[in-house]
Amino acid sequence: MAVYGAEIAAFVGAAAWLPHLITWTYKAATKPRLTIIPDKTAQIGFTTLGPILNVRLALVVESKDVIVTKLFVKLRHETGEQREFSWRGMTETLSAIRDRSGIQQGSFEKDQAAIALKVSTSTLVEMFFRFREEKFSEHVDPLFQEALRHKNYLESQKTDYHDDFLKSEKYFALVNAHKELFW
Repeated sequence: MAVYGAEIAAFVGAAAWLPHLITWTYKAATKPRLTIIPDKTAQIGFTTLGPILNVRLALVVESKDVIVTKLFVKLRHETGEQREFSWRGMTETLSAIRDRSGIQQGSFEKDQAAIALKVSTSTLVEMFFRFREEKFSEHVDPLFQEALRHKNYLESQKTDYHDDFLKSEKYFALVNAHKELFW
């Protein structure tokens, strides 16, 4: 069997693609590994937004960059009761001003909504994350909107509307929902 120059050139040309094909296959097959490192303390409380959880987190990714679009925290009480919190926002401290004694006098921060966060393999992301219990929002937000519409209606009708609003069924339903969902 005779091998011609054109066939040799074709094999050499095809082999030239081999490193690119291996790189593309490796990148497609490699999955990023995200590690979340929490601070030693967290803030948990109940506000007008409902149950909240605030905690400083460090995020590290291996293999390739990742974009985080959802983040959930499940808390389990020693009695077995579980609560799920969803990511609502984060704050990054860009710089801090300290006096000569080292006491912080102020800081410059960047506040962000929880839309997306890019975590790169080359850097460590450290931010203050805010979480809310979605169950509360799903139940209370519609009641809040109804109460607000009713308040706006009363306000458009007369200047002294506060007492009427505080005695209204809409306001009572909103306050009651806060009481019922307080755990």
